[in-house]
Amino acid sequence: TGDVSKRYNGELGGYVIGAVYDDYNEDNNINSKLINNLACSTSHKYFNAGVLLIDVQKWNKLNITQSIIQLEKEIRPNLVYADQDLLNKYFDCNYQLLDPSFNVSHKRVRKYYQKWQLTNCIIRHFVGHKKPWLIHPLKLECVKKDYIGKNLFWKYAMLTPFKFQLLSRFALYFSIMKFFIRNNKV
Repeated sequence: TGDVSKRYNGELGGYVIGAVYDDYNEDNNINSKLINNLACSTSHKYFNAGVLLIDVQKWNKLNITQSIIQLEKEIRPNLVYADQDLLNKYFDCNYQLLDPSFNVSHKRVRKYYQKWQLTNCIIRHFVGHKKPWLIHPLKLECVKKDYIGKNLFWKYAMLTPFKFQLLSRFALYFSIMKFFIRNNKV
């Protein structure tokens, strides 16, 4: 519902990555425990690594992949959220904080849901086990926060070459949609 190019084409302020703080863990008082466990600065805002904006040229030039692999060996026993913890430790207080609309998780999705649609949401991040491709396309989106954005997902999924693969898990619906799509009725 928003334009990702606003940030994609923007600057990272000299940082290698841009990320959105992890509101779910923050609201559940987990962030401070994670920060303490990782020995991060107390001023670090623990971010969600599900959506990142990365300056790949800088990342490669600074050999960050190798540095993170080495860091993992050093702090492995302290990792709770593997890659996310590693990235937070490595980029401790050293990343561009992005607007929350670039990583709208289930925790903040209701803020972006008005009049039965997502508004001003740039990237809808489906955290956890309830992914839109696992939810029947005809199931009502309505109030369940894990379902909000599902209809938008299916709208664009139907435009892809792998729509039949996505629909195949819903046998009857798949057969009907396949017929209508092949006969140009949808």
